[in-house]
Amino acid sequence: MLEDDALRQELADHALTFAADYSVEQFARDMREIYALTLARSASR
Repeated sequence: MLEDDALRQELADHALTFAADYSVEQFARDMREIYALTLARSASR
């Protein structure tokens, strides 16, 4: 990556896109869903 300018730029662009779409609220919703699915699977065993 130190020597590959194109790769570095591509990764930077993707990081900026990801950061623009990130929100703490969405993260919390996603985590709540993961916990709910995990608990449901545990209960069915």
